[in-house]
Amino acid sequence: MIEFLSSPLFLHALCTLALASLASGLIGSYVVSFDISLIAGSISHSLLGGIGLSLFLTHTLGRELFSPLLGALITALLASFLIASLNNMKHKMKGPILAAIWSLGMSLGLIFFSKTPNFGIDLSHFLAGNILFISQEELSLLLFLDLLILLFVLLFHTRFVQIGFDLRQALLQRLPVKGLYFLLIFLIALSVVILMYAVGILLTITMLLLPPAIGRVHAITMKEMMFKTIIFSFLLSFIGLGIAYMWNLPVGATIGLTISLLFFVCAPKQVKG
Repeated sequence: MIEFLSSPLFLHALCTLALASLASGLIGSYVVSFDISLIAGSISHSLLGGIGLSLFLTHTLGRELFSPLLGALITALLASFLIASLNNMKHKMKGPILAAIWSLGMSLGLIFFSKTPNFGIDLSHFLAGNILFISQEELSLLLFLDLLILLFVLLFHTRFVQIGFDLRQALLQRLPVKGLYFLLIFLIALSVVILMYAVGILLTITMLLLPPAIGRVHAITMKEMMFKTIIFSFLLSFIGLGIAYMWNLPVGATIGLTISLLFFVCAPKQVKG
């Protein structure tokens, strides 16, 4: 155990969990409070399309045009642009369109994977996470994305709260609602890319939604909710990482299980609230 704790693999994993926890706390708090989880789910599952295209082109052309991480990021941004084109969170066709984006990304990704020649792809690395094998370059890009998220949250937090809780009042105050909405969706896209590297595509929503839901039980203000969510997310992820190592379990799935179990402990408090 001591050898593992001092290894570069563990240090990279720990840094990734810290970055994922920051994204979970900052952006997940908006997603939970504004009840826009379907948007986050649509973006997160569409990532598979960009990842599949990256690997297909790499092994068809014999050289890497762009990495799977960059492919996921491009897909997330395209999905966020399509979603933001709905203009507001109350669009009557929001559900079907989000489902179509969700399905399109997953379907294209699986097709690209199946057509990648002479290459055995382990889908579990992308679906359930591969946190112990993240490279220094990938970690640096995730850090950049996290800093970008933090910067925009610091600059626009008050206005995000205004459009999320009282859209009519925000319109009366002539706030740039469409621009703020697009920016929020854009930040969700960046967050799901970071979370994908921590727990995988299938469990991205787990880490984006459940820690904020737990944090909300113990917070009064939005800022307090964000701070406590970051702490809860990191501690639970760290516990999951330790359990996965000791019992030789998939890291992403174990982190997801740990977070889910604590959520069910807190769920009765959510219902009463």
